[in-house]
Amino acid sequence: MACFVVPAGTAIVTTVIRKKIPEKYHIDWLNAMLWGGVVMLAVEHVSHGEVVLYPPFLTAGIPEVLPEMLKVGVPMTLVILLVWGVMVAVARGGFLLDSKLSPSYNYAVFGGCPHAGAKEIHQDTAVRQDSV
Repeated sequence: MACFVVPAGTAIVTTVIRKKIPEKYHIDWLNAMLWGGVVMLAVEHVSHGEVVLYPPFLTAGIPEVLPEMLKVGVPMTLVILLVWGVMVAVARGGFLLDSKLSPSYNYAVFGGCPHAGAKEIHQDTAVRQDSV
């Protein structure tokens, strides 16, 4: 009925303040995810007759709408925020790929030594020093 109201409110706020948020946080990604979800849910609710295009717009009353917003809308918005946060963290440097932070992850993914590539770096440095 009104679960899309929570992400819609979040999308309105993030759209209004997007100019104040540093670009490194990719707020446009969050806005795209929020607005995309809102549009999809709104279309679905209209097609099922839960939302109408004339006042009062919602076919249910406040006693039915508020619990749905709390049980569905809030968790859905939190999951979107979590996914966006992981996307930003990976885009900003791939915290999972830093061998100092998680050598066992690198070992499992790349195989061999968690510091794979270190030998090649040292060899490259030695070659450059020899050529000078």
